[in-house]
Order: sequence, then C-alpha cells, then structure tokens
Amino acid sequence: FYFAHFLERRWSYALMAVALVIGISWALIVFAIPLGARYVANITPVSLDEAIGEQGLALLDSNALSSTELDTEQQKILMQTFEAISQYAADDHQLRLQFRSGGAIGANALALPSGIIIITDELVDLAENSGEIAGVLAHEVGHVVNNHSMRLLLQSSATAILVVTFTGDFT
Repeated sequence: FYFAHFLERRWSYALMAVALVIGISWALIVFAIPLGARYVANITPVSLDEAIGEQGLALLDSNALSSTELDTEQQKILMQTFEAISQYAADDHQLRLQFRSGGAIGANALALPSGIIIITDELVDLAENSGEIAGVLAHEVGHVVNNHSMRLLLQSSATAILVVTFTGDFT
C-alpha cells in the first residue's frame, strides 16, 4: 500500500508509466503482431483459407463486383497466361482466376486467401499489352503464396483487439 501511494504522488513515475505503455503498445503493433500473424498465417489450414476466400468472393460479388463483360476469347487467352504463371507457384492453394466487372473498385486485381485471383475488366482494358497483365497476375499469385491476405486479416484483428483492450471502447 505504501509503495503504491509513493508512486502515485510522483508525476515523473506516472509519466514514465504512460511512456512505457505507449512503447510496449508500439512494439506490439510494429513487431510482435506482424510476427505472430506471419506464423499463424503459415500454419493456417488451407481449408480455412478456402472458406474465407469463398465468403470474401461472395461478399465482393454482392456489394462491389458484377459479371464480366470480357468475351470468351479474351478470357481464354488470360487463363492461358495465368496457368503459365501459376505452374511456378509452389503452394498448397488451388489457384483460380476469376473475371469480374470492377464497378466501384475499377481497374484492379485482388488475391483472396483461398487462391482465388480476381481481375477486373477495367484492368484488362487499361493494359497496353499482355506482359502488363502477366505482371499483375504474377504479383497476385505472390500474395497467395506468401499468405499476405491472411496475414493482413490476422494483423488487423489483433491490432483491433489491442486497441479495444487499452481503450475499453469497441467503437
């Protein structure tokens, strides 16, 4: 009891405690959470990645994307390019290319944790040659192989939990 009273009466100790809490929080957010997220993402079963990816695709389809307007010949050429790229991906995920009209998202490509890669019609129209599309597809395959989507999901969740823990306010 006396020790607590001693600490409470000295503003310099209170200031050091605040600095310590801020420093520990910063270290958790910058170092510990990303390291933990990387570890957990690498041991996450592919079945969980698939479930999250399928739900993510359904959510995107219902809120942001619509059916592709690319003709079947364009899709076939892009699929061949994708298959040539994905054969080099040493990964347990079954990579799949999906075509969508981007709507509000516009010209973009997305990689979901399940191995689903979405490319928008607007991006295909914007590309000046097939090499640009191949580069984008290879980039997205890299996201899947390195579990970037799952890591980001885990990091965001852990950071939110940390903020709620310190502030006591979920909103």
